[in-house]
Amino acid sequence: RYYAAFREEFPELAETQEGWTYTVLSKLKLALPWGQVFHWPFTRQDERTGYIDNTPSIYNYPVQSLATAEIIPVALAYLWYRAHQNDDRITLVNTVHDSGTAEIPEGTEELWQALAAQSFTTDVYHYLKEVYAMDFNVPLGVGVSIGERWNSPDATEWEANVEQDGEYWIKGERA
Repeated sequence: RYYAAFREEFPELAETQEGWTYTVLSKLKLALPWGQVFHWPFTRQDERTGYIDNTPSIYNYPVQSLATAEIIPVALAYLWYRAHQNDDRITLVNTVHDSGTAEIPEGTEELWQALAAQSFTTDVYHYLKEVYAMDFNVPLGVGVSIGERWNSPDATEWEANVEQDGEYWIKGERA
């Protein structure tokens, strides 16, 4: 039921993923538009049921890799650049999965929120369009937690969802 509901909700993605399985079945690999190649050398189709081996991996790897090998590194690079462009006292100190941890001076909380929102959303949309010619139309969101340390229980939480045409924040001012 879950897969049927997913296919109904996201028919274009489901069709694309199904196409990936047939590509892998015939070529034993899948080359993605941004250059990454996944290999499944032992993929076969069951003669009786028609099931294609590795289907869950074939469906998931391209989606997961776009998020973690493309989108997040791009967002973090933009965040680092924008932070230094706006206030060189901001220091990006760690990254974990889809998060960036930074030390920010007091009074720069609003700037940091805006830079994070722009870097993790609008900048990603523009990068994917310019570099990969990809019209990425999935809404991206960003959450910011500001506290004394990472995962502080008394942290201030802030979230934003930005569509492709979101605002830019440059040199401390909205553009």
